[in-house]
Amino acid sequence: LFAIASLRRDEGVDLLLSLAKSEPGPLAREALSALASVGGGDALYARAQAVVETRPELRDTFARAFGRNA
Repeated sequence: LFAIASLRRDEGVDLLLSLAKSEPGPLAREALSALASVGGGDALYARAQAVVETRPELRDTFARAFGRNA
């Protein structure tokens, strides 16, 4: 997943967001961590936060990965 994130392409970001939204916990958490490595600023943060709002169990991972409070 980090390899996908390192490409810094919209398609990769979309895939990682989709995984975070729909996959089981461990894979969703890895996808969030990979997303944070993209460095997309506020826009990517907001997109990831929207996913986490539908999956409260990911809040801690999100806060750690993005270095902000969820």
